[in-house]
Amino acid sequence: MATVTNWIDHLSAEEVVGAVYPGAGSSETLLVILGIVIWLVGMLLLINLRVKSFQDYLERDMVLMITKVILPTGNLK
Repeated sequence: MATVTNWIDHLSAEEVVGAVYPGAGSSETLLVILGIVIWLVGMLLLINLRVKSFQDYLERDMVLMITKVILPTGNLK
């Protein structure tokens, strides 16, 4: 294994010119785009789930308020 003393000379040498690691190139771009799309879809699903959960909570809260507060005291006319 060779010892590298000057990185600039090493990376500009003919046998090293190009990608520093294997797999660099267009596949990275596609993976980044795919990752962003998966993240956005996950966030949209999570937001939708939270909105539905909050609506269910509000409906239950409204039913409890009507049955335990308004109806027993006769405030509903």
